[in-house]
Amino acid sequence: MPASRHRGFTLIELLVVIAIIATLSGLLLPAVGMVRNKVKDVQCINNLRQVAMIIEGYRQEHEDKFPYSLVGLVYDTSYGLPAKSLLCPFDPLKGTDPGLNRRSSWDSGTTNWSQYLGETPTSPFAPVPPAGQTQIGCSYSNEMSGAVGIGRMTPAIAALFYSSSVPDANTISWADAKLNQQLNGNFGKPFPPSKFPIIRCWWHQDWNHPVRPWETLKCNNVSLSFNVFWSSSEWEFDVNPNFQHAN
Repeated sequence: MPASRHRGFTLIELLVVIAIIATLSGLLLPAVGMVRNKVKDVQCINNLRQVAMIIEGYRQEHEDKFPYSLVGLVYDTSYGLPAKSLLCPFDPLKGTDPGLNRRSSWDSGTTNWSQYLGETPTSPFAPVPPAGQTQIGCSYSNEMSGAVGIGRMTPAIAALFYSSSVPDANTISWADAKLNQQLNGNFGKPFPPSKFPIIRCWWHQDWNHPVRPWETLKCNNVSLSFNVFWSSSEWEFDVNPNFQHAN
């Protein structure tokens, strides 16, 4: 029998195969990126729910008061809250950004949201880790901090949440002010607990984008009733377009 001969690929055939592979890759890569982002979204949602449940456990043990900080709940190992639960998967800075990825123009000078709330390591109010533990970061905006003290709340911010008889800012916590807003802030009507955020994540979109209007962007929230939902930066207007701050 004559020996069989194997014909190799021609250059044109190889180029066709390469072109097909490149086309398929171009179609698949965006889909893979979308899937990865969806996975990160779910991870963030799970983080927010887990932290909210731990907060509820704390409140049941402390006469319905909110904890001083989320980071402090990690340092108190009795609650079993892992440090990774405070880090959004979209946060490349691992909880060390003082601005929490919020729009930079919203903060003035060195005074920013997280410094008031005391969650990131650079905040003057950041909890000191116990001996043997390292300092951790936090990606999330804790809007229900129970801490009271000079500098944690300002008169201007307190005035946003009280329609009259604004208390001394040094005698109330963020939780005090926000609970007053929840009960009375919607033209004398309570905001629904399911749409009242206690923890917010700003890492899913670029709030400093040079072209895209920040008014169209959304952040992730977990509510008083553990509902996770998307909202605009000023969530109050999502609930009531006619909402006006107290001041």
